[in-house]
Amino acid sequence: PTLSKTPYVRGKLVRATWSDLEPAPGDWHWDATPRDLASSGEEASDRGLDSQIKEAAAAHLQITVVVFSGSSAPDWVYAKGVPRVRTTGVVRVQSDHYPYYLNAEYQRLFKNLIARVREHLEQQPPEIRNQILAVQAGFSSTGDFGPYHGDLLDAKYEISDAD
Repeated sequence: PTLSKTPYVRGKLVRATWSDLEPAPGDWHWDATPRDLASSGEEASDRGLDSQIKEAAAAHLQITVVVFSGSSAPDWVYAKGVPRVRTTGVVRVQSDHYPYYLNAEYQRLFKNLIARVREHLEQQPPEIRNQILAVQAGFSSTGDFGPYHGDLLDAKYEISDAD
């Protein structure tokens, strides 16, 4: 439903994936249509990060931004030497590959993602920026704190609670 037809809604979850925001190193697409939305059959025009934020702000909604990383990391991350962790996945529900989160290069690239998203949101006009309530880094494939879905195919990539 359109936001104007939902008078009791007070907030909006705005989502984007790392691979959509930065499809190539340093090439930022703040209003790219998310691939999963574009392929879902839903109306995908004007559904990039900036459009979603502007739509929510115009409706005077509090905004929570979630940037999915994990299985939504762009392929170029692996080309930079980050190990691709393979799992059994969850058929037709979850991905079967993830970056190795403890890899130093992954952590450097991920911190850059966080810094760039922060900078971008800070540059929004006050009437939009003041509507942003929270920003969440969506780990794994669903935004939870578990690193992978499915069973690991190589135990050397196991991440313990102590890690």
